[in-house]
Amino acid sequence: MKTILIIVLVCIFLFAILYFWGFTYAFRDFSGSPGYKQLKEYKFSDKKQIIEDKIEEIEKTNPGLISIADTGTRFTNGPWYTLTLNIPHDTTDYIFRFYGDSTTWNNEPDSEILLFIIENKDYHVTPSSLKTTDKNKLKEMYTHFETHFINKLRNFNTPAIND
Repeated sequence: MKTILIIVLVCIFLFAILYFWGFTYAFRDFSGSPGYKQLKEYKFSDKKQIIEDKIEEIEKTNPGLISIADTGTRFTNGPWYTLTLNIPHDTTDYIFRFYGDSTTWNNEPDSEILLFIIENKDYHVTPSSLKTTDKNKLKEMYTHFETHFINKLRNFNTPAIND
């Protein structure tokens, strides 16, 4: 009888561990945690706050081409952003967030932007729809995002602050 009780308890314990692991893993999808299925990630050697300052300046210096809105918090404690690129004959929204949380952002010397969704009048691209998305069109959308936003972030020099 004691052996059966031990086996039952071990089975319940293993079930609980596997259940919790699966439940936790399912909710990591929108956290920006390692293992999440984002479309692409872009690493920067600056802290998140510096990159956010650069984003604001790029938006100010490219009116009509780039507009950025904080789309609130989706499933995490950090903000999500929608970047709208108005390229002739094409307006596309790119939804992204920074990797991590406030602890990561305060302690890490670098940062990452994670791209999750691309939307325009013809496409709604998510990690789960990559297989059915036209590869040439996807490459074109990535190129626009990288040319008009990511490369500008990488090459943008923040003005020096005079004390």
